[in-house]
Amino acid sequence: VWQVRKTARTRAVQRTQRVSKPKAHFYPPVRYTLRKLAKNYSHTPLSVKTNTNLNRNVISKNDPQLIDYVNKQLAKNEFIGTVTVIKDDSIVYQRGFGYANRSINQNNTAASAYQIASVQKGATAMLLMKLVQQGKVSLNDPLSKYYPQIKNGQLVTLKQMMDMTSGAQNIKLPRKLMASEKYIQWTAKHFKIKKEMIGCQDYRPINFVLLAGIVQRVSHKRYYKLFDEEIKRPLKL
Repeated sequence: VWQVRKTARTRAVQRTQRVSKPKAHFYPPVRYTLRKLAKNYSHTPLSVKTNTNLNRNVISKNDPQLIDYVNKQLAKNEFIGTVTVIKDDSIVYQRGFGYANRSINQNNTAASAYQIASVQKGATAMLLMKLVQQGKVSLNDPLSKYYPQIKNGQLVTLKQMMDMTSGAQNIKLPRKLMASEKYIQWTAKHFKIKKEMIGCQDYRPINFVLLAGIVQRVSHKRYYKLFDEEIKRPLKL
């Protein structure tokens, strides 16, 4: 389980809930409120570089009415997860909402851990684009160049896979837990392309499983090692 927190200036981070998906996202009034909050806070000397600070509730004492409004807005929109607002490397507001595990009435807190979920697709796309910039991969490469065993793979480009227009179809997930490399091989074996759907927008996460495999094959490095070298360490995540 990875916790990804963005330390960009004044940015609210919504992290996906562990058990069930959140029913709502940040609505415009909430975004506005969080921005306003970041402008009206009493500076709290907490550095985001200190891991323990990311596990503490932080609430500005400068404007209790504004804090109350933020809490009510998030509760009203049935937000589930942890909100973190950071400005100038300091945590301005941080608190968990909803349940981490409803069956035992365990609430989310600032220290709750979440699955990285679809955030990983962005990381995979970034790693692939770095290979494109290095001239090692082309977005016009056909899928068959890397997975010749996939039927109709010659009709689909890597760009179409990234854009979710590859015509890929959902497949049943394996019934047992697999290591990442085994799962990529399993996916390639069962990957199916519907010709008439090529070029049509159709969200299929399975595309990024094979893209991750291509990243590994071309870079000659394991995905997590590459992620650590190219993203995690440079961004100090």
